Amino acid sequence: MACLLKRPASGAALDTPLTVNGVALINHQHGVSKNFTPKVSTTFRLIAEADAAYAAYAAMVKDAKRAGLTIVWRVGYRSYATQKALSANPPPQYGDDGDSYVAPPGHSEHQAGLAVDVGSPSGRGVSFPKTKEFAWLRANSYKDGFVLRYPAGKTEITGYHYEPWHYRYIGPDAAAAFGPTSTLTLEEYLGGP
Repeated sequence: MACLLKRPASGAALDTPLTVNGVALINHQHGVSKNFTPKVSTTFRLIAEADAAYAAYAAMVKDAKRAGLTIVWRVGYRSYATQKALSANPPPQYGDDGDSYVAPPGHSEHQAGLAVDVGSPSGRGVSFPKTKEFAWLRANSYKDGFVLRYPAGKTEITGYHYEPWHYRYIGPDAAAAFGPTSTLTLEEYLGGP
């Protein structure tokens, strides 16, 4: 169920993320200031608010393991300073299109501790969609409150190219709208950019 997104002043960077119906939105249009630093778990560096994201990630990994699969954690929380350095020097494989893969500082969900980049022992990055772990995540991640944040063919909406490794915690209630075959973006779900 979508809701109308109320926008803050254009270009405003907030000390807390814009939140709609309990779901934080951080993207090219909605950023957080360098002062925003969430409390994060030390294990996976996901947001530790009530330990919901951490517990959900641990449960998802455990569920995958029961299915004989291994989800490999690659990246969780990133500070504003780390994102600034990454944004200034995007990995060379992105070429001139780095800003469609690497968010500017203050505009990365990693700064909120709500995103995790994953892989598998047999693939990561662009090869990850060819793995059984990717297929399993697409079919099951929403049950634990995680959604594929940047689906294929949605660059015009999200501002980012397809990132099959980037999963975002939004909680199981909101994630229920993102079933196994969903190509819904968080922007579409929340009703705005």
